[in-house]
Amino acid sequence: MTREIILAIDPESEEAGKTVSWAVENFLRETDHVKLVSVLYLDVEFVDHDYSMAVDEKDIFEMEEKLKNKFTTELETFRNGLITTGFTNVSIEILKSTRSGPCHRLIEHLDTVQTDCLIMGSRNLSGWKRLLIGSFSEYIQSHVHCPVLVVK
Repeated sequence: MTREIILAIDPESEEAGKTVSWAVENFLRETDHVKLVSVLYLDVEFVDHDYSMAVDEKDIFEMEEKLKNKFTTELETFRNGLITTGFTNVSIEILKSTRSGPCHRLIEHLDTVQTDCLIMGSRNLSGWKRLLIGSFSEYIQSHVHCPVLVVK
């Protein structure tokens, strides 16, 4: 039976490689459909604010496209690594963040797809940092319908 597994990673973070490696070694089966998901986040307050009028809309679009291409390239590297390891059903999805931010965008996405498990990394914040900026993984865990596995 094929399981639908989402690996939510920030391809630019150190935790991304660790999360994918841990999932391969400890959780994933070669029969799983593995979807590598990342949320493309632009500072929408800047983009939506009045002073964005001073910035050409074309420049904002180009910046977004460059970032999307960079994420795609990095996710394809992870995808190719999974395929080399024996996983044949691996896809990539880049979600564009909404005004509410990447956390909410990931939750919105998970509400629309069937997922057997979400796997994500932890930023390993100190107690003070977690108190001040919050824990992305804790917030996700409490707001999604599927099991969540957090790799530390």
